[in-house]
Parts: sequence; structure tokens; C-alpha cells
Amino acid sequence: MLKNNLCLFICIFLVTFFKFSSSSALELIVDSNKVNSNPNQCGGSLANSCNSIKDAVTYYEAFITTPGNEGSSLVLKLVDGKYDGKANQFNCYHYDFTISSYTSGSKNVIIDGSSITTTAFISINEIDEIQSDTILKISNINFINFNSTLLDSNTPKGYSTEIRFDSCQFSNCYQNFKLNVKASSAQDSNSIAFNSSKFEGISITKSLFSFTNYQVQIVSSTFNSISMSGPLYGNVGLNSLTIDSSNFNQIQTTGQLISSTNKGDLNIKNSDFNEVTCNVLVEVFSNENQVFVTNNIFTNIDKLLLLASSTASFTNNKINNNKNNINGKIFDVSASVLDLDSNTFNYPSVKNVIYCFQAVIKFTNNIGDSIINSPFCSDCNMIYNGNPVCSKSNPSSTTSASTTTSASTSASTTTSASTTTSASTTTYSTTTSESTTSASSEEHTNSSIDSKSASHTFLFILLVVIALLNL
Repeated sequence: MLKNNLCLFICIFLVTFFKFSSSSALELIVDSNKVNSNPNQCGGSLANSCNSIKDAVTYYEAFITTPGNEGSSLVLKLVDGKYDGKANQFNCYHYDFTISSYTSGSKNVIIDGSSITTTAFISINEIDEIQSDTILKISNINFINFNSTLLDSNTPKGYSTEIRFDSCQFSNCYQNFKLNVKASSAQDSNSIAFNSSKFEGISITKSLFSFTNYQVQIVSSTFNSISMSGPLYGNVGLNSLTIDSSNFNQIQTTGQLISSTNKGDLNIKNSDFNEVTCNVLVEVFSNENQVFVTNNIFTNIDKLLLLASSTASFTNNKINNNKNNINGKIFDVSASVLDLDSNTFNYPSVKNVIYCFQAVIKFTNNIGDSIINSPFCSDCNMIYNGNPVCSKSNPSSTTSASTTTSASTSASTTTSASTTTSASTTTYSTTTSESTTSASSEEHTNSSIDSKSASHTFLFILLVVIALLNL
């Protein structure tokens, strides 16, 4: 009798556990080509699709107030067509929100931002004093004709925001177009990623991106024909930036393309930079964190790196310049440590292209590095395959340059400088998942997304039951 009652109790517990521990997703179809006479309950099928993203979000907000639906995520499937930006503006703060094309892999979902003048198309801003985490994933969407902020996000302290753009395109945008994300605290996990996305035909008056306290990833993406007045990336707060397997072509800016200051890792690898017109491609100033520039191709770029009070590793890159003259210095290094290892240089007929002040620059196993034949040195240590090229101008100063393969590095304006090289490599993996929606589905679907954790708990409880039954 006791065993039967115990089994009954555990069965009831398991049913209750699975009911409340699993998360669900509400899937809605949006079609701008149709008019739904009942937008307050829409999206269950193609025939009953929502008129806009805004209508779908309104229905979702009512849906999650129903007991049992709390915590459900929202998945929107957009049918091919053009969507008016103003009619589809939305705020997704504290939601788990996914937007993708209804047809898997389609490139024909277009959001036209020409009608938006002030507020952002996508807002992730606190409302009604609710404080919570936010997840936003967008895939296979084309954004065109924006003259305003596409994304504006402000995450309160103690919470996190995750944003991903997968296989999206941003084109024909101008003047005030930008993406702006910030977080109150650098200690929280806030991230934004652009995977296999494309920015093209953009002419703006300021910076394209504004990030504050965010981890930023640009992977397998393309930036082409872009003109702007500020940097593509500027570090504010504690940001980190990874650029991997991406292409930057015909870009013009009046300042730096990439600027990293204070703190935050900077990792640029496996990418191609061609015909970038700027004051300097990469500026690193007073950065306490790791800076790696590895396995890239730089073509027709006058000034590659400005390094001040920082440490950087520049490894396995190809630097080509077919111009007759160099307007600026290739490397401008002060109070820093720069390790140039296994690079290939092609800068014909150039002089004085390295500026070195109170710094250490170490050349090792490079090809075509004749650019150091006429360096401008002031109170500096420059080492070429173990041999000094120029040293500190003060004859009373003693200098030591030591090289290790895995140690900390410091650059000092006093009488000693030590050089270190960190060979660590971080691998970033990006996956994009897409799901298809059945056109015949007439009801909203809820699917479990937390089965692995529940399975482990179920196994543990099952073992406890077996043990009790054997008593």
C-alpha cells in the first residue's frame, strides 16, 4: 500500500514538474500582403496571418498573460514581401524573440525604413519598470532605405541582452542610420553578433555602430561601399570585438575604422581589408587587454596601426600597397610593445613609415620587411630577428628586451621594456538555425526547448523511485 501511494505521488509530481519546467514558443505568421480583419488574434495560419510585426507582438503580449503561457518565447515567420518600417516598429524588451523568413533561406523579406523619422525601428528599452533579460534573433531579413536608428537598446544593470543578425542585409541607408546598443554594467553578459550578413551602399554622417559594454562579433560578413564620419567600431566601456572571416572593401571615414581604448579584447583574424580610406585602420589606446591581428590581408591602406600605451601581436598578415606614395606611417607606436611575426610586406619605395617612441617593436621571420630600413626612432627599441635596429637616444639609459612565448607583457617609458607574445587562439563558432512553418497549421504551436535539463532531472527521480521500491 505504501509503495502504491508513493508511486502515485511521484507520478503526480513528474507531471507537474514537466508542465511548469518546460518553456514553449508561440509561432505566428506575418504577411504584409494581406489584411486580417481580426488583428487581435492572428498568425495561426497563412489564411489568418498577422498584418504586421506590431500586430503579432500585441497578440503575443495578451497571450503570455494567460495562465500557463507565461514565459513563452515568440517566433515570427515573415512571408516574402515589403514591410513598411513605421507600421512594423516594435519594442521587444524582456522577450525571447525570433524573426525569420517564412520560406527557409528566402532573401525576399524586405523592411523599408524610409517612413521612419525619429524613434528606432527596433527598441529594447525598459517599460513599466519591468527588469529582465532579452533575446533577439533575426535571420534572412533585408533592411533598406533607413535614415534613422534601426536598433536602440539599453540594458539595465543586473540583466543581459543577446542580439543576433544571421544572413541579413543592410543597404541603401544614409545620414542618420545607425545601430545603438548599450548596457549599464560591463559585468553582465551582453552580446551582439553579425553572422554572414552584408552592409552595402551606406552613406552616413556619424558612426555605423555604437556599442557600450558589449561583446561584439562580426563573422563571415561583408562591408562594401560605405562612407561615414566616425569609426565603424568604437570602444566605450568594456567592449570586446572579434572580426573573423569578413571582408571590408571601399570604405571611407574621416577618423579611425576601428578604435579600441581602455579595456576590451580586440581580435581581428582571417579577414580582407581593401581600399579603406581613413586616418588609421586600427587605433589602440591604453588598452589593458589582449590585441591580436592575425592572418589578414591589407591592400592599399596607408596607415595600419596606431598603438599607444598598449600591447599588440601582429602575426601572419599580408600587407600590400601598390600606391606610389605613403601619406602616413604604417605603424605608429608609442609607449607600447608591438610584436610583428611572420608577416609579408609589399610596400615599394617607401621611407620613414614606422614611428617608434618609447616603445619596443620586434620583427621576427617576416618577408619583405625592408620598410624598417628608414625608421623614425626616438627613445625606442626596435629589434630585427634578434638584432637591434635603433635604440634609445639617451646613451646613459640601459635597455633590456626579453622575449617569452607565454608571459605577461608591459611597456614602460623608463629604462626597461619587455616583450611578450601570447600564442593563444580563440575559436568562435557560429551556428544559424532555421525552422520551416507548415502552411496548413491552423493553431498556434507550443514546443519544448528545455528537454535536456528535464531529462536529467527525470532520470534522477526515476533512480530514487527504484531505490524506494526496493526498500
